[in-house]
Amino acid sequence: MKKILFICILLMAVNATAQVKTKKKRTRRYQPKPALKVDAKELEAFGMEGYETVTYAYGDFNGDNLYDAVLLLKKTNEETLSETETTPVERPLLILIRGNDGKLQLKARNDRAVYCYKCGSEFGSPITDILIEGNRFTIQHESGKADRWTRLISFEYDMLYQNFSLIKDATSTYSLSEIDKVENNVKTKKDFGAISFEEFDVYSKDLKVKKD
Repeated sequence: MKKILFICILLMAVNATAQVKTKKKRTRRYQPKPALKVDAKELEAFGMEGYETVTYAYGDFNGDNLYDAVLLLKKTNEETLSETETTPVERPLLILIRGNDGKLQLKARNDRAVYCYKCGSEFGSPITDILIEGNRFTIQHESGKADRWTRLISFEYDMLYQNFSLIKDATSTYSLSEIDKVENNVKTKKDFGAISFEEFDVYSKDLKVKKD
């Protein structure tokens, strides 16, 4: 009898604990997510004649709880065109901010922020992704076969000045046969100073667009 009574008390305690945990889960508060995503059709308004979309990413740059976007375009026939890093077939990169009317608006454009189709890679386009995290976005490049290289280029949105600037340019090289031997080179504002998104040049050693 005592054994049965002990088991009943134990079950009641476990049930009470479960109820407390359930209540805690119900009262947990989450940060509100952006209410409006970006549809691919919405980006068609920013297309240009003779160009098509490579990729796009969306996120909330300015904390207004609405989705902004980054859109990368290419020439429709770029794969058949001759190009080098000195004469690249450029790929326009557009930053789109959503206005008070709920529509995307062109905030900034740079045609030399992303490597061209054949630049730095005999295997085709070296860009792998564009990632948006908070008020920052990163352009990811990677290419090579046995000997590989990566380049991650990050920009940050300034709420006060309402513009984007370069905050990091990180490169690495390594061999698949010696994966533990990676050479990294990370540059920040301490190295290159203030460079706006529009000024950045992926082909330039000083990271700035050459002025005529």
